[in-house]
Amino acid sequence: MQSNALSHVIVDEDEYIALLRTRVESLGLPWLIEKDTTYSDAKEIQEQGFDIILAIPGLKLMFASRKFDKNKIIHLDYFSYATKDVNVAVHKLKSVINANKIF
Repeated sequence: MQSNALSHVIVDEDEYIALLRTRVESLGLPWLIEKDTTYSDAKEIQEQGFDIILAIPGLKLMFASRKFDKNKIIHLDYFSYATKDVNVAVHKLKSVINANKIF
């Protein structure tokens, strides 16, 4: 999960991640959800080699400026993020995983 300086004003990202983890576990999906520890440093994120990046609203341009596989980046929309609708993220994750056959 990536964050920006204003994200905590809209939604507590730790709360969103906890809800997403709970939903993933309740569905029995073999996914590990990790919080970004790089403070949205695109270079460090790229070096870590994550399978999929789930980016909160406002970070789209950051990923466009680097050579990320655009098929493995999911950009959350403001509404689903602000309302903590993790089902949108789960649906998008399933789509990306199925399209890329990651697992």
